[in-house]
This record gives sequence, C-alpha cells and structure tokens, in this order.
Amino acid sequence: MIRIFRHYIPRLVLLLAVLEAALLVASVHIGVAVRFYGETQYLIPNHVIWITSLIFAVILLVTLHAMGLYRREMREDFWDSIFRLGSGFLLGLSMVTLFYYLLPELYIGRGAFGIAFGIAFSVSIALRAVMHRMNSSDRFRRKILVVGTVQDARSLTELSDSYSQSSFTVVGWLPLDDNAESSTPSEEVVGDVPRLRCETDSMLSSLIAEWGVEEVVAVEQLRPSTFEALMQCKLQGIPVTEAMTFYERESGQIRLDVMNRSGLLFSEGYRRTTMQVYAKRLFDIACSLMLLLVSWPVMLLTSLALLCESRGKDPVFYRQVRTGEFGRDFEVIKFRSMSVDAEIGGVAQWAQKNDPRVTKVGAFIRNTRVDELPQLFNVLKGEMSFVGPRPERPVFIDELADQIEHFRLRHLVKPGITGWAQISYPYGASVEDSRQKLQYDLYYIKNQTMFLDLAIVLQTVYVILWGEGAR
Repeated sequence: MIRIFRHYIPRLVLLLAVLEAALLVASVHIGVAVRFYGETQYLIPNHVIWITSLIFAVILLVTLHAMGLYRREMREDFWDSIFRLGSGFLLGLSMVTLFYYLLPELYIGRGAFGIAFGIAFSVSIALRAVMHRMNSSDRFRRKILVVGTVQDARSLTELSDSYSQSSFTVVGWLPLDDNAESSTPSEEVVGDVPRLRCETDSMLSSLIAEWGVEEVVAVEQLRPSTFEALMQCKLQGIPVTEAMTFYERESGQIRLDVMNRSGLLFSEGYRRTTMQVYAKRLFDIACSLMLLLVSWPVMLLTSLALLCESRGKDPVFYRQVRTGEFGRDFEVIKFRSMSVDAEIGGVAQWAQKNDPRVTKVGAFIRNTRVDELPQLFNVLKGEMSFVGPRPERPVFIDELADQIEHFRLRHLVKPGITGWAQISYPYGASVEDSRQKLQYDLYYIKNQTMFLDLAIVLQTVYVILWGEGAR
C-alpha cells in the first residue's frame, strides 16, 4: 500500500492508474499522427494536442473511477471488469464530445479522435488482463508473519482469505507465549497457517529468513526479549507493523477488536484545521448546488410519481429525527419510500431486505438512491455534509452505544449523504452491520481529506449504477 493524502492505495491499483493515464495521453498523440500522416496542410499545433490529450486522460480516468475500476480490492470477474471498462469509455466518450462542443478550438477531428479512442480501449483491455493475472497470483502477495495470539492469527488469515485477490498471505504465526504445553492441537494450525516454533527470541531472524517473511504484524503486548528480536529484524530491513495499523492499511477500517484508546488518541490523524473545515464546507455547497441543478427534473418526476401512487393522499417528503455532529439532533428530509403506517405505534424498526413496508415507487427510488436527494437541503443548511457517516436515529444510537464500544465517536464529524462505509459495506440493518460500518466510519474520521472525499463521491456513482447496498 502507498499512502497518499493520508489514504491507503494498493500499489497495483496506483500502478494501473498511472499506466492508464500515460496510455490515454499517448493514444491522442498516436491518433493525430496516424490520421494526418503525410498531410502537412492539416498540422495541429503541439500545444493543442497536449492540452487535448491531458483533458482526454482526466475525463476518462474520472469515468473509469466512477465505474469502480480503481477500487481498493479488484474482486470482480475479469469479464465483468471489461463490461464496466466499456461502460466507462462510453460515458467518457459522451463527456469528451460535450467538451469539444464547448471548446471547438481544441477539436482534433473525428478521425484522429476515433483512432485514439480505439487504441486506448484496446490497450486498456490488454493492460487490465495483465494486471488481473498479477493481482490473482500468489507471487505478488507479501508473506506475513503474525506475532500474537491464536485469535490474531485467525483474524488476519480470514482477512487474507476474504477475497481472492488479497495483497498478502499469512505464512505462519508465532504466539506471544511460545510454551508448547500451553497450546491445544486446534491451535497448531489456523486454516492452512502453521504455528511456528522459535526456541529463543534470538532465532527469530533465522525463522523469518527461512519462511521468506516480508513483513511482521505484531500486537503491543510483547515480551521484552521478543521486542528486542523484532527491533533487530526491523534494523535488517523487515517491516514490523502494529496490528491496528495493518488492518487500517489493508482493510480500510479501524478494527475495534485490536483498537486501544491510547493508540486511538495518540495516533496520527483525527485532526481538522480551520482551513480544512472551510474547504469542506465550500465543497459541500458546490456539490449540493451542482447536483440540485442536474437532478431537479428527477426530483420533480419522483414527486409526481409518489403523488400518483398515493392518489394525493400521502405526503411526498418524509421527515425523521437523526443525530448529527456533536450529538445534536436535526430533521433529515427524504422522499417517502414506505407506507405512512410503516411504524405502527411509533416503534422504530430496522429496514429489512425486501421490506414489505416499501411502496412500489419507493423500491425504485431506494435502489437508485433518489430518495436521498432531498438531503441536499440538509447539506445547504449545514446540518449534514456531502460525505460523512450516515446519520442514525437517536433511538438506535442509544441501543448501539450500549453494545458497541466507541460508537458515539462517529458524531465527531457531520453526517453525510454518502460515505466511506456506504461504498465499502452493504446496507446495515443489525448490530453487527453497525459494528462493521463503524470501523469504516472511524477510518474516514481519522483520514478525512478532500482527496478521500472526491474518491468517495466518484465511487458512489459506481454504487448507484450497480445498485450495491440498497435496501
């Protein structure tokens, strides 16, 4: 992983983006050279070609990112990624055409553009085929040694096995207490990962060399001798990473099961300068106004559809009390997607899959996230942000805070229409789902930057188009 603006990005994903950017720029130059070869009377100035190629590359990179082609985990089937690659190029084609319409002086001609588009698409398919093979190969996975308890070994092994294209593999685990009599037979092997033996801590370097370990993941409760042995390994060039940092880097979460209060308080991050606060507010206002400008016809049609469905008897909008920044309550505004008697007796209920309370129009607007659009007015009022943890109902917060440690930390920032948890985890409708989403929310709160906000906004397009997480 490479950290850019406090956000972790897989090396292969970053390499793919850089190579694809270079490819897109080069394809425009090649397209112009092929189209106008030998026709000196049609020479295009170099600065026009460079400007056009750079804008072409930026537009295509944005649309490909919006199709989910630069996600942290490239888990999808190869042919599914090719389908979305084609969708991204078609969307980019329409945006580039609009760009040429607005700035005709940068137009390089249909022939040159067609050649550039064809070259870029063809080579991009080949590039992604190579990357897909690399990402699926064990040769490109880092070999990890876990120094901790059997639970630590099991948890990291499950993380590695949770998707087929993991960036690491656990080759073994070394317990904190290496007394053979203290282990049970079930603890000798965790999945396919063996428990390693190290008679003395001074032999740890030899053990690491024997197993080809490229990184050690350790918990904090180390014996002094083990600490010294790991320091020696670190001085020899073997990275030693604390478990909470490793989980944050590899999963995009702050894991509650390895988190400690001192690590949370004194770790890097969880800070906002005055400039960042003002920049985020400007970003919220700009995004909300632009989206309102684009989506007002959709909002009008949704209002008419809801009125027709209820024959004018039921309200179009739905207001509900949610908890915002610093625990302050506010009324969130949404299009009504459930029947008016959805909560009989005023008893709060979790939304369920195929919830019978959802109306026909409501099911459509929930799947497409259209029901969230009125929250843009909450953003303009300053009650919400465009990006942040989803606002929760006070009645659920009290219940969840009793069962999930640090749950109220998510109220340190303004809630958002979309967020890191929303694009990383399916719709949550249980205590365990809320626990998982809190871990993503804590990652966002810790590493919040405009760079991460932009990445989340673009990936939200992917979530909406492919209907992930809607309920």
